Amino acid sequence: MSREGLSVREVTAEEDNRLLRIVRRSSGSVVTWRRAQMVLLSV
Repeated sequence: MSREGLSVREVTAEEDNRLLRIVRRSSGSVVTWRRAQMVLLSV
């Protein structure tokens, strides 16, 4: 997995809520759920 061009920024409250909803719901794509979880853990 290439990490070139990866930028880090603060997560807004709206984005944070959306990520939490994805993680709590745990339905849908496992990949989406894992990505959301990794973003939350890195904040």
